[in-house]
Amino acid sequence: MTEIVYLACAYSHPDPQVRRNRYIAATLAATDLMRQGYVVISPITMGHGYALADPGLPTAYDRHRALCEALMTPCQHLMVLDGDGVERSEGVHEEIAFFRQRGRPISLLDHRPNGTLALVPLFNTAAEGAAA
Repeated sequence: MTEIVYLACAYSHPDPQVRRNRYIAATLAATDLMRQGYVVISPITMGHGYALADPGLPTAYDRHRALCEALMTPCQHLMVLDGDGVERSEGVHEEIAFFRQRGRPISLLDHRPNGTLALVPLFNTAAEGAAA
């Protein structure tokens, strides 16, 4: 069975160019993961179009929590795209908590400009996720 992964990354920022750059980074990482055979759910790739269609749409995670939880539910693995803002991202912290509570693996994803991907496991087993 093909692994379904949820790709988390920082998005919200007052500067639209920063949001655009984060969207591009997420989309490039998602396409490289798909080339490796993963089924990828990338909420930033999907949601950025909403923000472009309605610039007044709030980008804060609490406004999109229900959608994100619906997208995370079938996913078997959380991959957190390393990058600017990820440590401070409320959404990324909540997505990590969602996967930890369910004992699902979580990895930090280093996506390099040449398209190579490096995964660093953060939580690998149900026992680790439940113990935290």
